Amino acid sequence: MKIALAAIVKDEASSLLEWIAYHKSVGIEHCIILDNGSRDESWPLLCQLRRRGEVICHRFRTLAGQPP
Repeated sequence: MKIALAAIVKDEASSLLEWIAYHKSVGIEHCIILDNGSRDESWPLLCQLRRRGEVICHRFRTLAGQPP
């Protein structure tokens, strides 16, 4: 059985690697991560992980005042 995780992140660069590593260690095979307009290094980090085949990532911006 394959298990995937989908998440929306924003400005999570400081904990993103640990978060992904933990979920992979407990059996998550695919991480689909949507970046909601991060202003830190989250998006470049996700792009680097995507190139290595570790995650699937996309930019996902919400409208002001709207929930993601």
